[in-house]
Amino acid sequence: MKLVLNKIGDRLSGVIGTETFNVPFSVELYQSLNTAVSSFEDAATMEDVQAVIASTLPLVKTKVQEIVTTKCIYLVFNNATNKYYLKNKGVVSSHPVPAKLVDWIIESVEKEIDFMPVKYKTAA
Repeated sequence: MKLVLNKIGDRLSGVIGTETFNVPFSVELYQSLNTAVSSFEDAATMEDVQAVIASTLPLVKTKVQEIVTTKCIYLVFNNATNKYYLKNKGVVSSHPVPAKLVDWIIESVEKEIDFMPVKYKTAA
């Protein structure tokens, strides 16, 4: 078991228990994780270590669905079907978005790449 924290540029990365993470930097999160590292190092028993890990892991775990639907306003995640659907003008599609396209969007969001395939300008 380990708890490792690194700040690289505008990202925080590391390991909590056996889980790796890579999240955007924020002062509050950085301070919370540093406190957790200190608690981890001061832990006297394995139960203490596990408690620190259990309380720290949720700080860096975000649901992919939340990230994707925040970045792409045209997608809605349905927990019942475990699939994404298109939404436009308040109407949600009855057919799920193909998994390959969703995977591409998720990968683009993780790499902070624009996933919109075509940008267009309106005539001035």
